[in-house]
Amino acid sequence: LPNLSQHSLHRCQRCPASWQLVIKTGEIVALVGPTGSGKSQMLSDVESLARGDSPSRRVILINGVEPPEDLRWSSSVRPIALISQSMSFLLDLTVGEFLEMHIASKASDDSEKLKLRVINAACTLCGEPFGLEHQIVSLSGGQSRTLMIADAVLVSKAPIILVDEIENAGIDRDKAMKFLVGEGKISLVATHDPLLALRANKRVVLENGAMKKVVVRSKEELAVLSWLEKREVENTTIRDKLRSGQQLSIPCDSEVSVRRNAWRTTPRLNSSVRPSSMGQGGNYVGGKQGTSSSASRGDGQKQFGYF
Repeated sequence: LPNLSQHSLHRCQRCPASWQLVIKTGEIVALVGPTGSGKSQMLSDVESLARGDSPSRRVILINGVEPPEDLRWSSSVRPIALISQSMSFLLDLTVGEFLEMHIASKASDDSEKLKLRVINAACTLCGEPFGLEHQIVSLSGGQSRTLMIADAVLVSKAPIILVDEIENAGIDRDKAMKFLVGEGKISLVATHDPLLALRANKRVVLENGAMKKVVVRSKEELAVLSWLEKREVENTTIRDKLRSGQQLSIPCDSEVSVRRNAWRTTPRLNSSVRPSSMGQGGNYVGGKQGTSSSASRGDGQKQFGYF
């Protein structure tokens, strides 16, 4: 599908209140909502190019029209790759043999070079490097999913990539998102992770199996994302220490003091809930509930509360 430009999702074909979501090439859309809200069903609808024949009765259009039947059911020219939560391999092949077989089925040239591209991309996304000589049945969950992501993007060349809860597989989420965007894919990611949701261009809020709301990422949310990414660096450092067998220690008093007062210079998120207590590290900075609040210090600088 060299001319693929957009991907339209219709919630209900026959309902007067139906509406559409248009996703363009290079965009990442996050599907958010509580467990059971219909995220996996929506991925399934897109993966099967539903025509109102699924439980949700969604209709999937490619470039504004319904795809032909041969495209919908063909295994050789599928425009969509789905990376599910649980993956298992049945063939007792090495990673290299699996890739060689798949590359041959796509009639791609220079298989050796392409195999190296796939394995290098997969190892970049995964914290556990592996090689072409490894048996695919022995790969961990994270290794399997990074291999499938790299294979779908570089070998299958599917223009539409669907990923179900990538955060549960030990994958470097930031690198995975940049990899998908860099390859110009339409990407739908079902997630519970606020970092992934905010890295997406827009997010679809699902409730009771239906698309309730579409939220386009704002400039303010980019600031929140930056703050969360800094916290993620700290979490990654702690996680790496635990994985390597190191013991953690309590920060010194000066570090504790800094952390207790870090909220004073952190942008506040909109929230309708005001904390009952900030503990021993600082006081709540005044302001109306659910709005940004600030107060002047003696040196003329402003303090901001974050909750």
